[in-house]
Amino acid sequence: MTIESGGNPQALSKSGAMGLMQVMPFHSCASWEPEANIACGVSILENYIARSNGNVREGLAAYNAGMTVGRGNLTDEKFIEICRDIVNCVGNHGSLIEVTLR
Repeated sequence: MTIESGGNPQALSKSGAMGLMQVMPFHSCASWEPEANIACGVSILENYIARSNGNVREGLAAYNAGMTVGRGNLTDEKFIEICRDIVNCVGNHGSLIEVTLR
């Protein structure tokens, strides 16, 4: 959340993503209310991981860049780029994933 929104529950990206989890408004669960925004973001992330056959790496990429990034199209370079954008986890994504899923 710190990377996505800077901890600002009223954050609005250039692409229209909103709130702490930077949820796109086309998601039916999108909300400005912090608890609802977090629950929505977690639900979306869980869905992306499931749609990626449990591949957390591809699920995180899909959360950030859309489902088309996954499905075998995710190169190490693209994952590193996504990590820089959302979680600053280059070289440490294994421990980040453990923290994310707790």
